[in-house]
Amino acid sequence: MDLKKELVIKSNKLIDMQTDLNLIQLKIFTKVILSTVQNPKDEYCRFSIKELMNDFNITETHYTALKIATKNMIKAVILKTINGEIQLPLFTKVAYCDGIVDMYLHPELKPYILNIKTRYTKYFFKNITGLNSIYSMRLYELLKQYEFRWNRSFDISELRFLLNVWEGKYKRHTDFRKRIILQTQKELKEKTDISFEFTERREGRRVIEIIFKIFSKNQNSLKKQDENTLNTILKTKIFLSDKQIKTVLKQYDEKYIKRNIDYTLLQKNIKNIAWYFGKALEQDYWQTLFLQQEQKKQKLKEIDEKLFEEQKQQKLKKEQDKIKKQKIEDFIQNREEEVLELIPDFIEANKFLLQKLNIDLGNTQELLKIIKWENTTVKGVKNLFIGFISHKFK
Repeated sequence: MDLKKELVIKSNKLIDMQTDLNLIQLKIFTKVILSTVQNPKDEYCRFSIKELMNDFNITETHYTALKIATKNMIKAVILKTINGEIQLPLFTKVAYCDGIVDMYLHPELKPYILNIKTRYTKYFFKNITGLNSIYSMRLYELLKQYEFRWNRSFDISELRFLLNVWEGKYKRHTDFRKRIILQTQKELKEKTDISFEFTERREGRRVIEIIFKIFSKNQNSLKKQDENTLNTILKTKIFLSDKQIKTVLKQYDEKYIKRNIDYTLLQKNIKNIAWYFGKALEQDYWQTLFLQQEQKKQKLKEIDEKLFEEQKQQKLKKEQDKIKKQKIEDFIQNREEEVLELIPDFIEANKFLLQKLNIDLGNTQELLKIIKWENTTVKGVKNLFIGFISHKFK
């Protein structure tokens, strides 16, 4: 059997799971899914290391890495459920002996593999065999899952969670985009049956969401050039009847319909797409969203402008304070007679504090030395004097 021609049918819950499996381990798990479907009554799946090497185009130099990968596959995954999340290992036991590995799948995972009737994703095994990055394989499955909608969006935190990119890794979004998104984009385009473009949604300067536009290279796809008409989209993506399509095309212009199709397909967890699309047309959800985004952009712009002005004023004040301080310093150091004239008033205004510092108030020359920092035994007096005379300087 040529495994590369086999069709993988994978539950969306398994695709959306969070796990720290590496690339080889995830490919092996996909092979386990195929084997379990073909032999549902078997207690375990048995593979030879050489067989796995052949399936995944692994060279002899990676033989040891493959052995280690099979031994370390009793790892926990997180599966989303109606009531929350469950955490369980993929396998209850992995036995390795003389180049043969036996893998015992966790029994609670079998319902997500056998007799799947809804919420699943299909792809040919050959699409993942040549991928060289765990991020490419994960993102391939996540986007393949939404290929029929053409779009899929992720909050940045959600995407990091699904790709198992912890917060400390690629902390700067530019690094995350360069090392993961752009490299995956290149690899999927070269090696799989889908490709993608993406846009980033921001709040201020921070990227909060990535929106993927998915393209299929499969000639049997619903996105074939000759089928890519507005009627076909309404029928195959929005699930309208011929009568409903005729009514929509009569009531609304093409541009208005298309923008609300785009809006509808970007939404998550819609139970009745046709009904939701009808509401979107009636109330022009796209326009509402557009106005909200424009208002948000304007508000962020105003905040940025206000912040810029505040920073500008702070910088100006800092420069003015620096100039003023230098003027006072020059006055103290270079205009001794005028300073001496001010000392009696200074003593009168700060008599109590100066007495606590045990300063001889009758010795103005000594006090002058303290003010000029020629006598540094008494700290704070100079700053006190600067505060006293600062009103004289602009």
